[in-house]
Amino acid sequence: MLQSSASAIAAVRAIDSVPHILKLVAESTEVGFVCVAHVTENSWTACAVYDLIDFNIEIGDHLEITETLCERVRAKHQKVVIEHATSDPIYRDHSVPKQYGFQSYFSYPLYNADGTFFGTLCGLDKKPLTLKTDKLNSMISSFASLLSRQIADAATQVATERELRGQREAVTLREQNIAILGHDIRTPLSSISMGLDVIEHHVDEPQVAKILKIMRASTLRISRLISDVMDFAHTRVGQGVKISLSESDNLGSRLVHIISELQNGYPKAEIDSEIDIREKVYCDDERLSQLFSNLLINALIHGDLSQPVKTEASVEDAILRIEVTNHGPTITKDALANLFEPFWRLDQEKTGEGLGLGLFIASEISKAHDADLSVKSTEGVTCFTLTMPVRPAS
Repeated sequence: MLQSSASAIAAVRAIDSVPHILKLVAESTEVGFVCVAHVTENSWTACAVYDLIDFNIEIGDHLEITETLCERVRAKHQKVVIEHATSDPIYRDHSVPKQYGFQSYFSYPLYNADGTFFGTLCGLDKKPLTLKTDKLNSMISSFASLLSRQIADAATQVATERELRGQREAVTLREQNIAILGHDIRTPLSSISMGLDVIEHHVDEPQVAKILKIMRASTLRISRLISDVMDFAHTRVGQGVKISLSESDNLGSRLVHIISELQNGYPKAEIDSEIDIREKVYCDDERLSQLFSNLLINALIHGDLSQPVKTEASVEDAILRIEVTNHGPTITKDALANLFEPFWRLDQEKTGEGLGLGLFIASEISKAHDADLSVKSTEGVTCFTLTMPVRPAS
């Protein structure tokens, strides 16, 4: 496992027990300096430090690997323990004890989760100390094993958090780009729509009027697609769809307008409507109209248009109820479970009727209102139902 010094330091810092372990090791061995070091082929980096002798090594400090005895630990995967450097048969002439002026020293290997070498748990002091006892060896070895396990867990956590941050940043950037794109598309689309208004008021020829009607329907469809994509982008970063709640007394007229608009867009369909909302509804009426439009479009696309699509909206016992019902093939239980998922299509062959976001956005609008949106499909009849209180619970 290749690991940068920065990520190694972050992994060790993420372990709350490290300062306590270093203090326990220092008190048990009587050395004045203990640290956890990340050791590579070329460098030694301090990741955690406990220093009572002003050894002048701090977290993040780097040493050349040749200036430490940890090079030997890394090469042989074996501990190094020195009780009195000037009289030690192996290290009395070694440059490292002389360079740093220590007499007693120990260094135990630490490992990553995959068994590769991470670094060392090491300590030293300027005075000779008795370190080669079975008791101390067992204790330091146990702490080294514990640190290895915790470093492995922390490194995984740090890597996961870094990946999640990267994903969140990518999603945020994508959402910003979608918002900019949506704005840039809506501006010329608005100009086209206003141009159509002007032409419609000055042209009476039936053939031209027919073309203008088709163009009007196309601009409305593009506008809906832009709204769906932008709403989807918001849900991907955990924001949900944005709503603005207030008391509305024109929800019914909005729904009637949606029906008229879609009737023009689907002239071969028959839409039966019973819209009777006489009470004020505490809601975002524009969003509920969007929900209703998405449900009705879904019925017009996937329903059997040889039979009427039925829409109902009413308030009874302070509960708003909106229903959209269409005839057609009964939807299977498995398909019903996926209907509100983004980009999921009941009929995969009908790819030219939208992005597959309509029911997902409807579901998100329902959640934002703390409403209930359900669907039933039996004996060739499918019915979507929204229910919610006309006033907030408070």
